[in-house]
Amino acid sequence: MPRRAPNRDPHSTRNRVFDFICTFKAAHDGNSPSIRDITHACHLAKSTVDYHLRLLELEGRIAWNVRQRRAIEVTGAVWLPPDHPLADAAR
Repeated sequence: MPRRAPNRDPHSTRNRVFDFICTFKAAHDGNSPSIRDITHACHLAKSTVDYHLRLLELEGRIAWNVRQRRAIEVTGAVWLPPDHPLADAAR
């Protein structure tokens, strides 16, 4: 069986990283994933994750403080605690 060529579309990888960040934050009370969490979940090298985080920041999709741990914020998103009255409406 022939091997399928890997997907080299950078937007696909970037969207995968972004989607993981959003999913992680939703599942962990708004806390950000670590770089290690992203590398494991997306099966990427740390340098690749750093690259895509920088591009996501340039695109305005995230705000990222490189000098602080777990400091990735999704731009324009608001996290509501699960017991908030509007939390169900936001889903």
